[in-house]
Amino acid sequence: MNKKILSIVLVLSMLVGMLAVMPISVGAATTYNITSPEDWQALGEKSSVSNAIITVDPSVKVLDFSGLTVKPIQNFSGTFDGNGVVFKNLNISTTGETGMFNCLAGAATFKNFVITDSTFTGKQWVGAVLCCGNGHSVTAENIYISDTVTVEATTTDKNSYAGGIVGGITTTSDLSKISNCVFAGTVKAKGRYCGGFVGDIYEASSIEITNCLVMGKVPAASSANENSCGFIGHAGNSVVMTNCVYAGGPIDVWYWNRAFFRE
Repeated sequence: MNKKILSIVLVLSMLVGMLAVMPISVGAATTYNITSPEDWQALGEKSSVSNAIITVDPSVKVLDFSGLTVKPIQNFSGTFDGNGVVFKNLNISTTGETGMFNCLAGAATFKNFVITDSTFTGKQWVGAVLCCGNGHSVTAENIYISDTVTVEATTTDKNSYAGGIVGGITTTSDLSKISNCVFAGTVKAKGRYCGGFVGDIYEASSIEITNCLVMGKVPAASSANENSCGFIGHAGNSVVMTNCVYAGGPIDVWYWNRAFFRE
């Protein structure tokens, strides 16, 4: 083997070794600019919206979904920034998991929007924003859910969870965070757990909730319920809450166990 060929072989060997330890880029995120309810509706028709940045155009103040059938956005990961938009008459109903977003395909952030005059109804794992983290961390910031919003999980099955923002955050070792959010609506679960913010974080490593308020209705448990709490129906692991207030009513009227969460 001559010296030139030997040099090429050595360089290629070095590159292979470097690639074995270097991170590999998965490509730039796909961006979506929402200017109308129909734009949002179109995202719900996709089988997957992963590695995405969804932004509501700053010129849009209200997205009114009156008369439209809307599906949850599937397999989302990335960031959704509402830029202060108001979602109105967003009524989503399925026979399974329900929310503006269905189970995640990766870590996700949701921020800067209002939901009013809307209902979210499903069999299990129901949240106004997200049904389930599906093993991924969730970040929610600057979200207001008004008193004209109802979130309900209808089955009496033990896996029925409902949260005002997220149905469940489970089986992730990453920290989830909720900050500067308000839930003023009503959340119900006929099955197991319901909370003003999250139905269940069982098996999730930890969650931080900062500068948040629940002043909505988390009804006291029926005979089918196990836990109904002001912020989190069932915690299971580490919860850190800072500057948070539950103002939704007294025990045995609007929540069963505790004003904040139950482990």
